[in-house]
Amino acid sequence: MRRSRLADIVTLTVTVAGIVLFCAAPSHGQSYKVESDLHKALFKDSNYDTGVIPIVDSTKPLKVQLFLGMNYLLDIDEKQGMMTAALYPSLSWTDERLKWEPHDYDNLMSISVLPEKLWMPDVQVFNSVGAASADTLHSPKVTVFSNGTLYHTFGLVSRTPCELNLISFPFDVNTCFIQFGSWSEPNRRIELELQDTTQSLAFYGRHPSWKLQNFTAQANDIIISDTETFTELSISVRVARKGSYYYRLFVAPAAVCMFVIPVIHFLPPSSNEKLTLGNQSYPLYQLPCHLLMGVSNAEVCSCLQED
Repeated sequence: MRRSRLADIVTLTVTVAGIVLFCAAPSHGQSYKVESDLHKALFKDSNYDTGVIPIVDSTKPLKVQLFLGMNYLLDIDEKQGMMTAALYPSLSWTDERLKWEPHDYDNLMSISVLPEKLWMPDVQVFNSVGAASADTLHSPKVTVFSNGTLYHTFGLVSRTPCELNLISFPFDVNTCFIQFGSWSEPNRRIELELQDTTQSLAFYGRHPSWKLQNFTAQANDIIISDTETFTELSISVRVARKGSYYYRLFVAPAAVCMFVIPVIHFLPPSSNEKLTLGNQSYPLYQLPCHLLMGVSNAEVCSCLQED
């Protein structure tokens, strides 16, 4: 009898606990439905138009803030005068049409939306040589907050012209520029602002041959006509060549040559070591010349093997 009552109590306890856990478990289907309802209310029911700039007051431009971070300095081409850099720009602006009350949608504070469904500022790299390539596997989504603020961060690889001063080679310091701006919207419609650049190099990776000395920015006005003015955000990238690499590559071989050449001349003409040492040191003379002439590593190796 006691065992039967004990079994009934255990069964009742397990049943009640299961019901409580089932009721307390989050309903994923409901959260999906809430976000789906929000998307419908913002874009379908309101007839959201992606071609209309979200300006509330026609006398005031839309503020678009740009934050530019730099991941890596990929390459500086001395021959063509080009700098290739991996960047991660971040744009933020406000769209009054995309506001909602979080308590109406299960306290949902933000959603992610594809750029094709939104009005997007056409901020591009002005002085890019060729199309800047996006460094993403998928189209980066835009984060939309309940107060109408939008954030869009994406990666891109830009190739921009760079005037190099090689007079002080290999101790030269060069300044390159990356210019951002809107192609179609003047200042009266978009007010482009640059955020603080103190955190722009937070994820920067060091380059083996170049040292990044400075990363600054300033805004310039480009006057197209008496009534149209565009804003250009100019990013100044100052880099210095690392001299230690060229010390090992040129100074060290030159020092060895300064020691070997007198030794070869002082050896007797009939000595076999004179001919052997001269033949073995010949590639040492040729290696810096090949590198200075811009010959590829494969060609240098093949020349050394032939010698």
